[in-house]
Amino acid sequence: MDLEYYDKAHAAIRPDMDLESKRVCLKQFIAHLCNHNRADKLIEFDYGDMIQDVFQNLYHRAFASDIRTQDYFVVLYALHIKNKDYRKAAFCMYFNATKLKQELNGIKSLVKQEKCLLACINALKIVDSKYAWIFVPRDIRDAKLGKIKFLI
Repeated sequence: MDLEYYDKAHAAIRPDMDLESKRVCLKQFIAHLCNHNRADKLIEFDYGDMIQDVFQNLYHRAFASDIRTQDYFVVLYALHIKNKDYRKAAFCMYFNATKLKQELNGIKSLVKQEKCLLACINALKIVDSKYAWIFVPRDIRDAKLGKIKFLI
């Protein structure tokens, strides 16, 4: 990973490994890419049956992180778009706007909120109109406590 051989590192998470070893390797792989601002590489790979673990790890990071330093909801949005799950992509952008509103002040925050909400609306426009809605928890703490299991 330090030599940026990401393709080889991804390939090292072999299908014949036991599930716990795969999860540990995947977690380290995600952590390294996130810590080195390589979301482009993270999105590029196919994770097969481990995709739910990728989403779970990224959601955990998104809820726990400081939005000023790392914006994991944008990474989640891109992964959901790649997987053609536009409702979940819309939720990520809505939640990102909500988090920006709660944690940051000023014009830059408002501009980012606007972009997030526009991306949310655009993602919902792709979905069939009867499904073009997202579940929004009453309290943001519900999401942080992991009470939105349907997302992952």
